[in-house]
Amino acid sequence: MCMALSTTAVARLAEELVERNGLLRRAIAAAAVPPEDIRSVTTAEMELLRCVRRMPNICVNDAASALALAPNTVSTLVRTLREAGLLQSDTHGDDRRVKRLRLTPRAARQVQDWRDARMDAVQLALAELSPDDRTLLKSSLPVLERIAASLNAAAA
Repeated sequence: MCMALSTTAVARLAEELVERNGLLRRAIAAAAVPPEDIRSVTTAEMELLRCVRRMPNICVNDAASALALAPNTVSTLVRTLREAGLLQSDTHGDDRRVKRLRLTPRAARQVQDWRDARMDAVQLALAELSPDDRTLLKSSLPVLERIAASLNAAAA
């Protein structure tokens, strides 16, 4: 028998989810200190650096869509990261308005090293879980993706 959660139960679940997400993000951050050059980078700037690492030569508008940010916000982040020597932007083809983004070699190395350190820490933590817990966690990932998609759609 499937029973829908009451509004109160949904509110409690939402609160617990946000709280656990914060705990997990802080624990991962504490487990791997970022390299010196990217230590002072804001969360939004780091998300852009990660996006560019995953998709080199992405244009500003596509990065904005991927991050669910306004293009002018991403342009501001690009300017700040270029000034810090972490991001390169080049015009694309005949359209001088389209900027393609790439990490500088220094930023690419540091972002990758920090990612590797975070992944190592998470893998160690996952290895401590029981096989049943890992299976349960894996089965919840699609649900988390649907929640993120719903939140992004609501924000658009």
